[in-house]
Amino acid sequence: MQKRLWRLMKIQWKRLLMLRGDRRKIARGIALGIAMNFIPTLGIGPPFVYLVARIIKAHRIAAIVSTVGVKVAIPLLYILNYIIGELLLEQKLVLDLSLSRIMDVGVIFFLGMVINFMVTFVIAYYLALWWIGHRRDKSLGRQK
Repeated sequence: MQKRLWRLMKIQWKRLLMLRGDRRKIARGIALGIAMNFIPTLGIGPPFVYLVARIIKAHRIAAIVSTVGVKVAIPLLYILNYIIGELLLEQKLVLDLSLSRIMDVGVIFFLGMVINFMVTFVIAYYLALWWIGHRRDKSLGRQK
């Protein structure tokens, strides 16, 4: 089962990288789709990503495919949001269900989410840009 899932994911990423169009637009779409998974969209992720991709002039199909492809990691991404926010605010997790503590947890999560979104978007954009260029150069080299 894992082997089959891994193979399917590889095929999807190869299809993503071979999309036609401006490579910067495709890279923006991939980066948006990956980074958007740090934000809890409560089930409306793909339509929301499509709308944001349209606004920032990113490749909409690349954004949707990449956001759906990373959905498996959402629990880890949310934990990372909390860890980063906790590090930046220098607070520790305390099991307390008071309203003020719940608000603190929300602020910690939100700060981590914003930082993770921005950092992931930039890194994913440049990696996707490089990878698309590399794949296209490689495929052009075979055609000559």
